[in-house]
Amino acid sequence: MHDRRQTAAPTDLIDYLHELPALKLLDRLPIAMLAVALHGDIIYANQACADMLGYIDGATVARQPLPELLTDFGVAAPAECVERLRTKSASISWNHTENYAVQTRVSPPLLVRSTDPVLLISIIDLTEWIWG
Repeated sequence: MHDRRQTAAPTDLIDYLHELPALKLLDRLPIAMLAVALHGDIIYANQACADMLGYIDGATVARQPLPELLTDFGVAAPAECVERLRTKSASISWNHTENYAVQTRVSPPLLVRSTDPVLLISIIDLTEWIWG
């Protein structure tokens, strides 16, 4: 049985962070975040990622095949794409919905345990910086 009583509001800021669910935190980040299963399925993209690639929301990004999102990877196996994303500080080009390439820098994997079944990365858009 689930207790539906309201819990007390956090008394300090660290308690606030302890109570914040991980997905809610990822949703609120202003930087693009992407989670990919090791076999290549996109399982999560936050709104910043959707905005960067021209999609309406993260769920729409998650329905896209990973190879089609990456420039020059359209015929690659999804697992090859995951290995490219796993490269530390990789420079990656993504296909925007308006048919231009988004130049990015991808973080090293944010989940570091070898048993983690998900690749979680942050993506920094460099397109305007490069064009400027």
